[in-house]
Amino acid sequence: MTAVMGYADRRSVRIGERIQFKVSCDGASAYNATIVRLLSAQTFPPPHAPEFRFDVMTSAVNGEHKGTYHPIPAGSYAEIPANPKLSGLATCTLAAFVWPTMPENA
Repeated sequence: MTAVMGYADRRSVRIGERIQFKVSCDGASAYNATIVRLLSAQTFPPPHAPEFRFDVMTSAVNGEHKGTYHPIPAGSYAEIPANPKLSGLATCTLAAFVWPTMPENA
């Protein structure tokens, strides 16, 4: 199965600001990228959703790039299984203390 995963080092930028993208390809030797500006994202399920609109931005990033695999170590997410005790809650607050280090020889 081909998987292409990526993320940006910032959520958004203004014109002239820099942003970096990190991409990992598993099973593909290349991928295509296009930078877009979201104008209207769907926030409600159809048919109540506004039309999804975007502008393609002019960028040196647009086009084909060599794909390489970069492993993503487990532990960068949390998964909480369904539980009847949680389903009846009106609100819920979760907190986590994250220490972003890697133990040596792990």
